[in-house]
Amino acid sequence: MTENKKLIKLIGGEKLSRTFQIRKLYSKEEIKAVIKRAAVIIFNEYFPLFEKEKERFRLIFIAILTGATRFRNALSTEVGKLFAKRGYYGVIEEDDICVSTYPIGTELKKPRFLLDTKREIRGAHVIVVEDIIDTGETISLVIEHLKKKGATSIEIYALVDKTSRRRKKVKIDFVGFEIKEDFWVVGYGMDIDGRYRELPYIGYIAGK
Repeated sequence: MTENKKLIKLIGGEKLSRTFQIRKLYSKEEIKAVIKRAAVIIFNEYFPLFEKEKERFRLIFIAILTGATRFRNALSTEVGKLFAKRGYYGVIEEDDICVSTYPIGTELKKPRFLLDTKREIRGAHVIVVEDIIDTGETISLVIEHLKKKGATSIEIYALVDKTSRRRKKVKIDFVGFEIKEDFWVVGYGMDIDGRYRELPYIGYIAGK
């Protein structure tokens, strides 16, 4: 773990007009390494199924919006490159689902669906991609929903697992980084009040 202090000023109204300190947890190089490692694991697992199932094979990467989009895009691209090296293109499908748990600020609310998947899930292998798993309630809701839709298999790939806030037990198939402290994490798709998703690294709000 690397750590780097950076002062930033939150803007956008009275609520955000204060200065926070962001401490870097993981660099963009560390994130890239995690993505490449995850891609190899996925390819090694699903390429044999692809050869076996042939035309019936479907692999869908589903991002839980909005934070997981960046991780999903990078991960599916890397997996696609590995299929391409074997001469196969267009194997991977992408979709999105949106569940709201933090509608305003950082106060936890009961999860609710704002957007459902658009692609046919029945009969497909599904990889649910999350930026961060904390309470486990959102991902559990999504998994049950996809099971009802008839997915052949479902796996969870999380960039960050924040175990300190776990309320519901959930089986995560891949974790990029585990954070045991109760940090508010930002960067690489993760936000506070919809801001700082664009940071190329993963950091946490350390205070004023």
